Amino acid sequence: MASVKGCLEATSEVSFIYEHGLLGAAKDDQAALSYLKIAAEGGHARCTWRLATAFKDGDFGLPKDLDEAALYMMRAEALGSEFAGFELAKACESAPCYGLGSSVPRDDAKAVHLYAKYER
Repeated sequence: MASVKGCLEATSEVSFIYEHGLLGAAKDDQAALSYLKIAAEGGHARCTWRLATAFKDGDFGLPKDLDEAALYMMRAEALGSEFAGFELAKACESAPCYGLGSSVPRDDAKAVHLYAKYER
C-alpha cells in the first residue's frame, strides 16, 4: 500500500487498476473502493466525483444512496471537478427528477451559475 502513504494521484491510479483489472491485477471492487475512498477523503477531486457516482449508481457493490451521492458530488464540485459541477447543475435544474433526486433541491439560479462556471 505504498500509494496510501504517497501521492493521491497514485492512489487514484491504483483504484482504477483494481476497478478495471489492469496491469495484471485481478478486478477487485473492494480494493478499488478502498483506494477510491482514501483518495476522495484526501481531497482528490476526480475520486470524490467517482465516489459520488458510485453511491448514485450502486457501483462497487455499494447500495444506492442519493444523499451520500449528493454530499460527495458537492464536495467534488468544491474541489474543482467539472464533472461534478455539471452533474449538480443538471440536478438543480431538474430536481427531483434528475439522478440525485430530492437530495439536491431545485435551484434554477444555482444551475445557471454552475453551467456558466463550467462552460467553455
